[in-house]
Amino acid sequence: MGFKTKDGKFLSVNKFVASPEQIQNEIKKLINDGTVSINGDSEIDEIKKAYPQCKNYKGVFAYPTSATYWRDTAQKGDFYIQGFSTTMSYHRHVFDPGDIMYFNGEKLEQIKPLKQNKVLNTIQHYDVCIIGGGAGGVGCAYALKDSGLKVCIIEKQSQLGGTHVSAGMGSLMASPVNGTWFNDILQDGYKNKYMVFARNSGDLQHTGDTSLSEYERLRLNSLYNGSASGITQGNIIRIDYYRLSQKYYNDLIDTIDIKLNTEFIESACNLNNEIISIKIKDNTNGNESYIYAKYFVDCSADGVLCKYGKTEGENFFIGTDAKSKYNESAISDNVVASKYDINPFELLYCVPGKSYKQGDYGDEFTEDYSKYKKFSDITSGGVNGVFSSVGDSHLRIISPGKYLNLSSKLLIDLGQDLAYGEAYDRAKYHFTKSGYNCNGSAHGGFGGCFPMLAIRESYRIKCDRMMTQTDVETRATASNYATNHTIALSSWYCDIHNANGIGEVNSSWLIGIPYESLIPSAFKNVLIGSRCFGASHLALSACRLTKTMMSLGYVCGKAMQLANNGALNDVRNVDITTLQTNVGIADLITEINTYFSQN
Repeated sequence: MGFKTKDGKFLSVNKFVASPEQIQNEIKKLINDGTVSINGDSEIDEIKKAYPQCKNYKGVFAYPTSATYWRDTAQKGDFYIQGFSTTMSYHRHVFDPGDIMYFNGEKLEQIKPLKQNKVLNTIQHYDVCIIGGGAGGVGCAYALKDSGLKVCIIEKQSQLGGTHVSAGMGSLMASPVNGTWFNDILQDGYKNKYMVFARNSGDLQHTGDTSLSEYERLRLNSLYNGSASGITQGNIIRIDYYRLSQKYYNDLIDTIDIKLNTEFIESACNLNNEIISIKIKDNTNGNESYIYAKYFVDCSADGVLCKYGKTEGENFFIGTDAKSKYNESAISDNVVASKYDINPFELLYCVPGKSYKQGDYGDEFTEDYSKYKKFSDITSGGVNGVFSSVGDSHLRIISPGKYLNLSSKLLIDLGQDLAYGEAYDRAKYHFTKSGYNCNGSAHGGFGGCFPMLAIRESYRIKCDRMMTQTDVETRATASNYATNHTIALSSWYCDIHNANGIGEVNSSWLIGIPYESLIPSAFKNVLIGSRCFGASHLALSACRLTKTMMSLGYVCGKAMQLANNGALNDVRNVDITTLQTNVGIADLITEINTYFSQN
């Protein structure tokens, strides 16, 4: 959404700027000081047309000076623009920068404007097309942003980041990341307080001697986990979802064509097993178009590109594997393969409490829960975890986990969109059972759900090499990474929440992921940079962290740059030694071994 000034200048509220204060200051200057025209065919008129309940534009939101303003002065139909630089909670609602804050006669509520994308040519050409703007897609885009190649990234959500941003899974577990790009982001996030080091329990841990900076000692400890009991040992990184997504967008938009609110529809493949084009749909205007590219990277969590037109059980898999499939010793002989036996998924939701700002509700706040749809199988408000928002200490993020009682059958048979609707209703009812609602000590309100399901595992694509238990139990070292074609690392363990029939797996805690596990067997010009890469159900569970997906995407980007520079028609012909050098795998192994025990 944006505003036009009197001299024709266009100011986009969602244009991400370097200074945290700049959005608020610029909007206040241009709107409240009268330098913005809101007459005729303006953005404000567009809002009124799109949302008829919004009648009286009151400017950029500022906290009222009177505690009784909303009761005595405000009128139903008044609306504001959220012009702060961070997400805020107020009136038990959550507002992102650029949101419409509509007064319904009792309190402000959120309206999230969806501005239509610019209508582009129906046929577009690129060197590399990245499908999915989650952790892998972001990593891939950073690898390519200064390559000089023509690159686009397609993301179904309205922001970059995928699961760790749009699903609210904003605790980045300790694990290494290829390249220097993530460290650059982390340094900026640490300095500007949108990324913070944390622990699930206990005090922050420092690694390295005191000659290193505080930041560097905390960062080093966020590279590695090591625990026979499977308890997180390294520092985790918690994020401000909105500001991190802003950072991604700002860094990439100058050289990467970012297509948000856009989804993959179908692909066209030639007889040489090369994908030549994909069909996409812009969900802001319904327009469909075609993208032609030399190379494609499937960074979607579900492998939408690699699955299209292919056969389940042959070209892609989901759920548990029978022992006969990979002969993994941890799999019991009596395990029956089931597509529905996957790591559980959930939907996180927000609970804004008292903000202690002028005009907000206090302990008198109430909500009517009788209108919420009821679920007899939700009998408890138990949670998997509760986190305070990095940007707003009065905003809690609730991870209900297994207590939503979501069926994997719902997700697999009906798809994410229909499963989301069921999950949303369940989350609302779960909130009524929790200790964080208006009847609890927090006096919280239901602030809505994140726009994306938090899915730990779904489809896996048949790749030239399928990682198995042996790979998880073999530690990546300076002496074996070259021959094993290791291009990325995971520092995790066999993490299957419903591990029926699965015995002990001795994680090496520095698991090497080979390049061939990113090559889908069905195609020549495609790589996989997400959790749908080639692995068994067991092996994937040890290599599915957000930072690991960032690494896979980064590797894919660097590999595609080599493929393009060498005019290769098959990504299998990328020089592995050069790729390993370009992604810094040897340096990463050395850094881990320098500071952490190899036991």
